[in-house]
Amino acid sequence: MPTGSGTTRPADLQRGAALASGRNLGYRLNIKMTNAFQSVYEMSKREKINMRQAAYLVSVNRVAEACRLRGWV
Repeated sequence: MPTGSGTTRPADLQRGAALASGRNLGYRLNIKMTNAFQSVYEMSKREKINMRQAAYLVSVNRVAEACRLRGWV
């Protein structure tokens, strides 16, 4: 169904919003992944262990911190 000249349908707005949020999502994901890598890499160097062990330590520390913040420990 034609929309006439210069009019925008709600579906067009949603499609544009989805594209914009997709770009934003990629940017936010890149930042999150970069920060995660940096924390694992720093742990690896600080503790002189391999990256796999460092990733495990980082994750356990995050869970332990979440438990402390919730008052479970």
